[in-house]
Parts: sequence; C-alpha cells; structure tokens
Amino acid sequence: MKKFNFNHDRYIFFDGAMGTQLQMEVKENILPEEVNIKYPDILEMIHKRYVDAGADVITTNTFGANEFKLEKVGLAPEEVIKAGTNCARKAAGERAVALDVGPLGKMFVPMGDLTFDLAYKAFARQMIAGEKAGCDLIIIETMTDLYEMKCAVLAAKENTSLPVICTMTFEENGKTFMGADSKSMVALLEGMGVDALGVNCSLGPDKLIGTVEEILKHSSIPVIVQPNAGIPVYRDDETTYDITKEQFADAMVKMADMGVLILGGCCGTTPEYISNLIKALEGKKPVKPAPKDIAVTCSSRKCVYLDDGVVSISENMIPHGNEKVTKILKSGNYRKLVSIAREIKNKGADILNINTSLEGVDEKAAMVDVVNAIQQTLDIPLQIETKDVGVLEAALRTYSGKAVINSVNGTEKSMKEVFPLMKKYGGVAIALLIDEDGLGKTGEKRLEIAAKILSEAKKYGLGKKDFVFDCLSLPAATNQESLIEALKAIRLIKENLGGKTLMGIGNVSYKLPKRGLLNRTYLAMSLGAGLDAFIMDFNDQGMKETLNAAKVILNIDKSAEKYIETYAKKDENS
Repeated sequence: MKKFNFNHDRYIFFDGAMGTQLQMEVKENILPEEVNIKYPDILEMIHKRYVDAGADVITTNTFGANEFKLEKVGLAPEEVIKAGTNCARKAAGERAVALDVGPLGKMFVPMGDLTFDLAYKAFARQMIAGEKAGCDLIIIETMTDLYEMKCAVLAAKENTSLPVICTMTFEENGKTFMGADSKSMVALLEGMGVDALGVNCSLGPDKLIGTVEEILKHSSIPVIVQPNAGIPVYRDDETTYDITKEQFADAMVKMADMGVLILGGCCGTTPEYISNLIKALEGKKPVKPAPKDIAVTCSSRKCVYLDDGVVSISENMIPHGNEKVTKILKSGNYRKLVSIAREIKNKGADILNINTSLEGVDEKAAMVDVVNAIQQTLDIPLQIETKDVGVLEAALRTYSGKAVINSVNGTEKSMKEVFPLMKKYGGVAIALLIDEDGLGKTGEKRLEIAAKILSEAKKYGLGKKDFVFDCLSLPAATNQESLIEALKAIRLIKENLGGKTLMGIGNVSYKLPKRGLLNRTYLAMSLGAGLDAFIMDFNDQGMKETLNAAKVILNIDKSAEKYIETYAKKDENS
C-alpha cells in the first residue's frame, strides 16, 4: 500500500468496465465477485489490459462484496476482497489499486428493512478488509441514495486511513433514482472531507455534461467522471453500447476542459476506450479546482445557499412555549410532527429548527426519531438545536444531509466540542458571539469574538463558509442598548470578515406589548444592515409580509415577481 497522490498537474485515469468484460470471458453463471476466487487468472488478465491501456488506477472486482450479497453463495467479504485485491495488485505493479465499494442492494427503512447501523457495519467490514489487503484508496460508486453514501463514507473514514473518492449515478433530469441532486451531493460530501467526488454509470458522457457542469460549479475538490459507453443496445443476441470510443473520448475531453481531473469508464467501456481517452488528452493540463467558499446547508434532496439572498429559519418546532409540539414530544408519537413541519415548509420556511430538549423526554432518542421522521418525508433542510454534544453527534450522524448546527460559541470548551463534529459530518454552525467573558457588549467586541472563532476554526480545516454569526438580538425590555450594537456587529462582520450573519428576531419583543410591531421593525432594520438569515415564527403574517417587501427593496426579488404574485390578486379583490 502506498499513499495515493491527487496530482493536479496531470489528469488521473481510472480503468473502465469490469462487469461487461467478465461477461465475455467467464461463461459460468456466477456472481462477478466469485470470479476473484474461481477464476483469478481471468480477472488478473482483464486488469492487465487496463494497465497496458495506461490507467493510473486499477479498481478491485469487489463492487458487490458485501455480506448481504455474498452470504447467498457462502462467501465472506474478507476472503473475496483479499482475493480481488491480490489480482488487482499483481496486474497493477506500481499503479494504484482502489477498493471498489457499491451499494448494499437493500432499501433503508421505512421502504425496506436496512437500518443505518446495519449498513454501517456491512460497509465497515469491506473498508477494513480492503485496507488490510493492501488497497491504496477507496472508491464508493454508483450510489443513488445520499444517506447510504454518507453511511459508507463514515465507515471508510472511521475505520481506515485511505483516501476516499465518491461517485453517484444521475439520470438525465440531474437527479438520482432516489431523488438526490448533484448540489446536495457536493455540499454533503465536500463537507465530510472526501478527497474527490463526481458521477459514474447510468448515461453516456454526452448526456452527463449538464450534471458535471453543475458539480464543477459548486465543488472545491477534484471531480471524477466515469460514464457508460452510452445506452445498452440488444442486437443479434448480444448487448452492445451506442457510443464509440471516439465519441466517448470527444465528450470526455470537453469535460476535462471544463475542469474534471479524474476520468475513467463504466458499463460498456473497454481498455480501448481508456487508451483512446488518454491519447485524446495527451499534452493537455488539467484545470486546478478553485475554492468556492459557498455557505450551504442541505437535505439529501434540496440545498439552501446563504449566498442567495435572505434565508428564513422556522422556530415553530421548538417545544418551549409551544403546547402542541410539547404534547407530541411527550407522547412519543414523533410522526405527528411531520404534519407541522410540512405546514411550516408550505408557509415559506427555508430551514426548520429542531429542538427536543424537554423535561421527561429522552432528548437524544427523540432527536434521532424526529430527524428521521422529517427527512423520510420532506426535503426541507434541518437545523439541529441542542446544548448536549452527544445529542448533536447523534443527530448529525443520522441526518442524510448537511445540517445547520445550533450552536457553537467562542469559549474554548464549545469550540473543542463542536469543531471536530463539523469536520467529521459537515455542517454550517451558528456561532454565538459569546466567550469566557460572556456576551460581547459592543459591536466591536462581537467582531473580535467572531474573528477568534474563525482563527480557531482554521486549525480544524474550517473557514468562514462553515459559519453564520449570530449577532444576538436581546429583549428590548431588559437590554435595549444592545440592539443597536447587534446591528453594528452585522455591518462590522460583513465588512471585516466577509462572514454571514443571523439573528433570532423574536427575542427583541419578549415581555413587551404588540410584539409583532417590534419584531417587524427590527427585522427591517437588520435586513438593511445586511443580515443574511434570521429565525422567526412562521405563524406571524406580518413578519412574512415585511420579509416579502424587504426582498423587493434589497433587489433579491427580481422585478418584484414574487411580491406581485403574492399581492396583486389580493389588491384586486379588496
């Protein structure tokens, strides 16, 4: 095993299809992975053809080498992976060998019986066996479920020291079969620290260009593309593919010119396809991936960018002061919260804050169940609110997307607890401008704490895109002088750090009459100061109307289209 180098000075070439090659060489009706045990000479010969074609990375014949598939033929993942790695290593020589890991072939609950823990254990067996057998890196491929991909990545990163490459398979509509889109894939996997990501299988390169363009637009890390040789065609009792090696190379060169660094083939491609591709790119230099600094949160099916105008976060799932949510949490029937979440989403919330901290309720178990119930039904991204780091990790682990973390602060204890979780699971953290001395009383002090948080975060490989700074609106009834300082902090953080800012607007009116009037006024002032996101009650119609009007004035609602759509008919009927 040797350290694999993602050299940006030259293209990296993976091999092509294994399954279609085996079909031509092995006449016995067996699982592809059984070839590792029964016909190692044939497998080594196919690998050697790809080496001779010029591939830099040889992929093990272990796509389905998981316990669920292999138990049907009396084999264990460890023996199949060891045999497959030995064949690849013999052929590869000094070339790199990648452990190939595909989907488990089972559906997660509630559609199937596969749980996250069972999937994790199955993937971990494969990852551990691959590193022990001598693989140089891991490629997790052909995934359609972002939840399963996250599970596999955690199994790889927690149980091995190998680089991890991830690819998902997308349809022509830009989504996977399970509904994941490429932007959510990039947001989550880049947040989790994988080494490269991209697309494989399903389509030919000509029909993947749009999806690849979207991936390159958002990814700061190397992108890999391994398309099929077009669409399979059944003719004269044989299955062929409708894209020639010349057409394949032409389309792949276009994607290389767009910024793809790692190239290879999937179904229907042969050593000749790879050889032709390498020749077509001879003399060309790759485009080095550029940092995108995009602040983004996502579910497995939807992204919310903090760079795209004002982001609204719902507080309506917080039990404190909410009798309905409290009653449901205490009953333990968490599925009932989904209808509340759906109603909030339909009222326009971009992100949903989840809080299960309630006396008499197991906060961790409730948090996991609520997150699962909502993510299985709705695509709205979630914000995890808890003071318990154990609850936070359990929620981040079970969540299929990249969550907003509520919260971290500028104390050493908080940063040491939360930053490693951000690095491990991805996430955008709400950073409270509090340190060991308490709340920063002035705008300048809050800026100082924000800068301290970013400085410490840098040690963990985190940056400003990973935070949104809570400038802390306090009740006017008790902290009136702090409200202007919060507005000042918004401006100072944006001007000096280029950071994103947030406030919980409803705090300002606590214990005062006509709360809605104060909330609406302070929201308008905060947006004018440059606020990027805010937490609000989505049952407050006045707040929503203030937001709609502000988006027109701030040039977010272009040509006032949504404003006109919302209010024109109301004016006609009044």
